[in-house]
Amino acid sequence: MMKLNRNQMKYLAVLSMIIDHCAFNFYYAITPGSIMWQIMHFIGRLADPIMAYFIAEGYIHTHNVNKYLLRLAVFTLISWLPFNLFVYGSWPHANLGVIFTLMLGLIAIYFWDKGGKNIAVRLSVIVLLCFLSRYGDWKYVNVLWPLLFFVFRDDGLKKWLSYYVVACIEIVILLYSAGAVQINQAGLLMFPAVMIFCYDGMSGSKSNFHKWFFFAFYPLHMIILWLLR
Repeated sequence: MMKLNRNQMKYLAVLSMIIDHCAFNFYYAITPGSIMWQIMHFIGRLADPIMAYFIAEGYIHTHNVNKYLLRLAVFTLISWLPFNLFVYGSWPHANLGVIFTLMLGLIAIYFWDKGGKNIAVRLSVIVLLCFLSRYGDWKYVNVLWPLLFFVFRDDGLKKWLSYYVVACIEIVILLYSAGAVQINQAGLLMFPAVMIFCYDGMSGSKSNFHKWFFFAFYPLHMIILWLLR
């Protein structure tokens, strides 16, 4: 079975996100709660865990974490208007989108790695970042998942168990708050199997196209979908 490198896994996340956002965008043509709607959102649940995973990988492999953080900050601002138009149909709203919460995940990794030996201080920072994540998409999970992927990077059992704990908490919260229509969130549970069986651990091409495409895609596809709607 042919496995996928890092770039190809990110393209898988892009495809998953497009399917998910098409179900959201064209809800008038795809009945909310229908089998098609559920399947599309189920597939779409792959996108965020993949992005969170590669935030941890990016921290490990980057030559300059400050530049990496700056790129995330810049594209958070660039994506704010497209995300608001796509989700709410207007701007501004106090939701900065998924790049913002992924940026908080990167900050969480940095403080955990470089924040000294006082675990109380480091945990306090993580709690603060989870609180700030309420101003973005996917909220606390995008703080905790990248951090856990980093902390348990050398222990597959703990890495995937901790992922499942956070995923199950998120699924239960959404089912409790929105009911059975959120059953598609169970798609989060397939992510570890996808990574174990599909990812080869290699980076793939390091061309600038790949580096910038994944940043530019996020705001661009939301503007296109909004205009089509």
